[in-house]
Amino acid sequence: MEFNLTFNRKKIRVILKRGAIFLFVFGLVAWWWHEPKADWPGRPAPDEPRQDKEHLPVPFEYKEHQIIPLANYSITGVVLSRSRYRFDRGAVLSPIDIGMGWGRLSEAAIIQ
Repeated sequence: MEFNLTFNRKKIRVILKRGAIFLFVFGLVAWWWHEPKADWPGRPAPDEPRQDKEHLPVPFEYKEHQIIPLANYSITGVVLSRSRYRFDRGAVLSPIDIGMGWGRLSEAAIIQ
């Protein structure tokens, strides 16, 4: 029994290109669907969020939507959850939704 293992350069290039395309698409899909776990060392955020209505930016347009700022926020907290939105209407303006905790909800012992 004899095997013919001859490859020409054209066949090798086609195989390498297909392999590279496959790896690229696989990596893109893996990156797209990957949701990293929230991991933090348990450092409390003792202060309540602050909100005021002074010195607001002017309303502006963003992706065919008019954004009207209603308040300034200053928040220090722990990210408790995160959701990624890709396909609904709101994903255009807010593709990531986060749940935050402060005060007692920022303590690792309470959350775990």
